[in-house]
Formats: sequence, C-alpha cells, structure tokens
Amino acid sequence: MTEAMAPQRIFLDVDSDDANDLAKIKWRRRYPWGPAYRVSRGMLEEYSTKARERLEALVAEAMRGNVRQTGGILKELAEAGNRLYRALFHDPEGSGRAAKARDHLKNLEGENQILVSMGFPLHIPWGLVYDGDPKQLSGDPNDTDFDHYRDFWSIKYRVAVVYSTVDGEGADKPLPRDVIVHSVVNQSVLARTAPHLTQSGPPSWEWIVKQFGPPMYSQKGWLARWMTEYDKVGILYFYSHADGNTIGLGVDSISANDLAQDLADQGKDTALPCLVFLNGCSTAVGHPDGGFLEATAGSRFCGFIGAEASIPDVFALRFGSAFLYEFLRSQNTLLEVMSTLRKQHWPLSLLYNLYCVPDLKILSAFGSSPPLSADNFCDFDLGTQGI
Repeated sequence: MTEAMAPQRIFLDVDSDDANDLAKIKWRRRYPWGPAYRVSRGMLEEYSTKARERLEALVAEAMRGNVRQTGGILKELAEAGNRLYRALFHDPEGSGRAAKARDHLKNLEGENQILVSMGFPLHIPWGLVYDGDPKQLSGDPNDTDFDHYRDFWSIKYRVAVVYSTVDGEGADKPLPRDVIVHSVVNQSVLARTAPHLTQSGPPSWEWIVKQFGPPMYSQKGWLARWMTEYDKVGILYFYSHADGNTIGLGVDSISANDLAQDLADQGKDTALPCLVFLNGCSTAVGHPDGGFLEATAGSRFCGFIGAEASIPDVFALRFGSAFLYEFLRSQNTLLEVMSTLRKQHWPLSLLYNLYCVPDLKILSAFGSSPPLSADNFCDFDLGTQGI
C-alpha cells in the first residue's frame, strides 16, 4: 500500500473508571474529538459474550458441513455485533458526548482504520462490532456474500487492538531477513491435522518448517531454545489446544502468566520486536486471572494475534500457516495480510483478530516463493474438532 492510499488512522483509547464500573472512552485522530465519555463495562461484557456465542454457532454449523448455508447465523452475529456497537456509544451519564463521537465516526469520508488502545484488560471482540443495520441483511441461509457484511469493524475499519503497555519501538521498521521464527505446537494435534494440508494448495506449513526448523513440543523444549535465540526471534507461533489463559501442549501447558514471565525483558537492547500468534481456541477471550492481551504486552513485544471462539483444527493449521507464509514472503504489514486472508477465507476468518501493532512487516528474503492458493479454506475439510 502506497502512502497516498494509506487510510486515515483513528485512535480509540479505552480506560477504566473503577469507582463506577464504567469504561472511559476517548476518540481522536490527530486531535481529540472532544472530552472522554463513559459507558457501562457490564454492558460491553454482556454483548461481547453474546457476539462470541453467535461466532461459536457459526463454527459449529460450518463443522457440520454447512459453511455456505450460514447466512442466518451471520445475520444473528451482525445483530449481536450491533448490540455491542450500541453499547460502545450508550451514554448513562446523558452528556451527549457519546452521540457526538458516534456521529463524527459515522460521517467520516474515505478509508479509515481504527487502532484501539486498552488501558485495562477488558476483552472486547472489536472485529465483531457491527455498525450497519442488521435488518438490511436477508438472513437467507445461502446469503454469505462477503460484500454484504462489510459493516463488521474487522472489515470496515480493519480494527487492531493493543494493550496500552505494548512497546512498539522498532516496529515501524521492517524486521531483518535473518529473523527467527519459533513454532511451538501440540504434537498430537499436528500429527492429526498436517496430512490434510495438501488438499488446499502448497503446504505452507512444510515451507515454514524447512525455513526455520522443526517445531518444539513442550514448554521446556521451547524455553531451552528461547534462552539462546530470544533477541533474534521476530515471530513466536503457538498451534495448540487453548482457552482464554492456557496453551495446552499435551505434555505440558503454558498459562498466560507463565508466558508473561517467560517473555519478560532480559535486558538486551538489540532484541527485535516480536509478534506472538496464539493459534488456538478462544485465545482472545481473556481470563480474570490474566489473559494473553496482558501477557504479550511487555517490553519489545508487539501484542498477539488470537481467536475469538473455537477454531476447527485443520482450518486453524491452514490459516495460521498461510498467514505466516504470506507475511514472510509478501513484505506486507500484519494488517494488510490479515485483510487479504479475511476476505479470502470468509466467513471463518472472522475468528481471528489483531491484538497487536498492525504495521509490522519484514524485509522479505522469500519473494520468489510461489504465491498462496487462491482457494477459500472454508471449502475444504475443516477438521474433526476445535483445537
């Protein structure tokens, strides 16, 4: 994307007001759009849960072989996302500030991109916010056309989210060609899913293994290598069973708090910016004891890519492998890669969202590698269970 085509970036700062159980909301582009306003945290959390429930229903129907007959569920998801949108501008104080910010956003022209900064761990599925009129959607099971659902914020505003302590220093410069990728996977899950990859074009997972070495299968095995290479690791990729605060590797597990400690700054000023990709069920949902939003927000880390619900295991391996492959070969930013795959692998691409610095990219040494297949992974075997 050239500079002339770059979208205008809108900043949304979300902080807590613990005394009243409210969330403080402030919008800005270059300058603030007026004073902050406050909305109900409970309302945001309720409609976040309901949106994710509809996303779970979408996955369940897709795994029954009906991914092209999910138009009714997509409409329900849009309705839940619209409730979440309305909660974001619901003004219990009656100040009128929320309505002014909503109208300001609605009346913007051109292409715009929203970057959310979270000042506290409120786990909202920002990509599922829907600001169109769900009544305009047909609800016909066969109506799954991507272009009919462009009012999801993951599409309309290509929304990205970072925890406020994320230190993006260096992320505005491309990662070097000799960057290291660490892959940590659940061995039994990989053994079950990897044979299915040849159904959908070039096996990008095999390419990743060839370029960066075999994956690691345990916390102990990963940490042994991490301690010697951590400063050169630009991508840390997990493919495993997971939930809002645990990565399940089979032989052991890594909690979000474990990960926060393991990723703690080790005092090397030359360490590269590092993205964490948590390719497992519900890694973006969070947990009261500490979630991955907080765990990946330490010094040098750029945040994470995570999932809002359960992910079919084969689809997850295909999508994660394709994302890494395209990022490493295309010289596109994380945001651009996600936008491409979002449309190509619709509708299950709604599962993934960027909780990371969106502009990170790499000085690709792999530009001569073949392009990805143009197939939609939703049209192939999705897998036998959620990862």
